Amino acid sequence: MGTIARIAYQRGDYDEALRIRQEVQLPAFERLGETRETAIAWGQIADIAYQRGDHNEALRIHRELQLPAYERLGDTRSTAITWGNIANISYRRGDCGEAAELQRKRLEVNRQLGDLDGIAATGWDLARIDSRERTTSQRSPGRSSRSRSSAACSGRTGSPSWAARWASC
Repeated sequence: MGTIARIAYQRGDYDEALRIRQEVQLPAFERLGETRETAIAWGQIADIAYQRGDHNEALRIHRELQLPAYERLGDTRSTAITWGNIANISYRRGDCGEAAELQRKRLEVNRQLGDLDGIAATGWDLARIDSRERTTSQRSPGRSSRSRSSAACSGRTGSPSWAARWASC
């Protein structure tokens, strides 16, 4: 059923993909005690919620259902990926502070794991956050409260950009 749900999702049939995930997969994984598979299914449901524009629900699922499951399992790689998903939603919502904090945690885990793809993806995401802050600061040359807030939100304190720091890995 996972393949059918994936195809429905790819075709934009979010209702059918959601139905399969919630009514077929989740109950089966929960009945079998498959914590990891349950967490993966919840992440896929969060993706559907996000695509439908329900960002609050997507964040809730990632934070309250998926992330704790990975942490209980000790699955640091999946925990880092989930931090990245939460960070990306936060970034799109304009919460650069949370986005940067989670991406830094994700980067540290990817470095510890030697995950070069993860390091590169996280570096890209941190560069996007830094770029947004720079663009916002350039639009407000008088350092209005908005640009000060944006600078604080990006975690920048006069140090080199995330892109430059990442490139030095």
